[in-house]
Amino acid sequence: MRSELKEYFDELEWTVVPERLNRPALSPYSIDDNVTASFFGDTVGADDIFPVLDGIGILDYRSVSLSLLKKIQDLVPKIKNSTIKIEDCNAEKHYLPALLNFRFKKLQPITAVYYGRPHADDKGDTVVTVRIESKQDNKNVFRIVVIHFEETKGRWLISHVDFKGLANECVLESN
Repeated sequence: MRSELKEYFDELEWTVVPERLNRPALSPYSIDDNVTASFFGDTVGADDIFPVLDGIGILDYRSVSLSLLKKIQDLVPKIKNSTIKIEDCNAEKHYLPALLNFRFKKLQPITAVYYGRPHADDKGDTVVTVRIESKQDNKNVFRIVVIHFEETKGRWLISHVDFKGLANECVLESN
């Protein structure tokens, strides 16, 4: 089997992207001499620096629909407090708020919610990866949740949510 795989991969034309190969490793930014930020930074353009978080990438929201950003920002405290409402979800999925609130309560106490740059998936939904930080068994951990949105009559509604498995639960360093 190994020889078959080697033969298969040897026949592929591989692409080299020099600008990705030569990227320096990310390093934490200092806020002042005594405090190091809990995020890393990366550059997108010549003079642009944005924070980067494990699991969600660069936090660059330029050119994202203002109505979608407002909806996501509106959901952050609702995720933190487990108070998603039917008005936030596709009306055909009336069970979704109860299910989401149940799952978010299992992550309590939630200490922080961050979201990545929204993007379209192959089905036409808009997808947002969310990092939820919480305190579990006296450890700081984060879980990744992927929220799928659909735009209906000018309103952004949650169509479904994927909770990534426990294998994706990550322990954060304690400060």
